[in-house]
Amino acid sequence: MKYILIFTALLLLLIFLRKFKKTNKSSLVIDKPKKKIDYTTSKELSDVEKLGLNGSVKSIKDVYWMISIREDEVVIGEPFDYAIKKEFDVKGNLLDTVIENNNPYYKDKETKLFYDEIGNLIQEKKYKENGKLLWKKDFSYNIKNKLSEWVNFNIEGIGLGRITFEYDINNNKTFSMLYRYDESLYGKLNYEYDKYGNCLNEYKEDTFCNPIMSIREIVYYEV
Repeated sequence: MKYILIFTALLLLLIFLRKFKKTNKSSLVIDKPKKKIDYTTSKELSDVEKLGLNGSVKSIKDVYWMISIREDEVVIGEPFDYAIKKEFDVKGNLLDTVIENNNPYYKDKETKLFYDEIGNLIQEKKYKENGKLLWKKDFSYNIKNKLSEWVNFNIEGIGLGRITFEYDINNNKTFSMLYRYDESLYGKLNYEYDKYGNCLNEYKEDTFCNPIMSIREIVYYEV
């Protein structure tokens, strides 16, 4: 009887040791590889990049011109006596802005801008000095989120004219069609680019929505 008890105790001890060994192995905590966290932030755009310019731009100067129509196409007319120049450092940060305004009919008016939920300009309102509305513009966009049209309206909401924008496969503006208030065609404006892909002419309007054009002069840093 004594030996039976000793044998039983040894057997129970052996069973306990085996269970403890298995439990000890299964209780090991294995650290799973943690997901790699990307702490890098998106690159902040320089002032040159915010303007949609390519290359190492040192300065830009937009000179405004009246436009005329020749064989249904828009061409440069008389000087508008207005220019704006911006200078940048080698990193593309804006250093200085100089405005040359010798045109008494092109004065800054109070402007209110309205944007949609993704930041597209959808309406612009221009006011007189007395606070009364002068005119407004409505802007539309295509499926690629590029400006496709803007329409001018007077204070009564009557259309004053509109302009459409066409693009190539690289989303560069190729030409615009200008229409009068009665929807008759005023003319076609073709856009030109330099070797860096920067546009050298832009459609503009004066204080009273008359069509004008800016010609851009770009100076680059030597690289």
